[in-house]
Amino acid sequence: MPDEQIKLSYQENYLSFDFVALDYTAPDKNQYAFKMEGLDADWIQAGTRRHADYPDLQPGTYTFRVKASNNSGIWNEQGAAVQIIITPPFWQTWWFLGLVGVGADRRCCRGGPAAPEECGEAQSRTGNPGS
Repeated sequence: MPDEQIKLSYQENYLSFDFVALDYTAPDKNQYAFKMEGLDADWIQAGTRRHADYPDLQPGTYTFRVKASNNSGIWNEQGAAVQIIITPPFWQTWWFLGLVGVGADRRCCRGGPAAPEECGEAQSRTGNPGS
């Protein structure tokens, strides 16, 4: 279960993470691994690098996970996690696409200004030749 949740708009889709292990005995020997569930199939072994970038994330739900090992190579398998939700623009939402679809269907079936080839599917479903 993620520790936190962040909700962002589709315009806020470049994410950067900085992280650190809380073992200061020999911090230059701490190792890190991370992954973005919903994007990365496997853990990314980052070595001593403590930074991750995810540019141009598409709308959806992701979970960023990071884990670290101490200077003795013992991994904290639980690590830390944050859930990220990137909301789509309104024109990619189900309700908008539904409204556009209904509007196009009504325009074709009532003999509106749509071209005949645009109404082919609506005509075949309703048996209405566009009038």
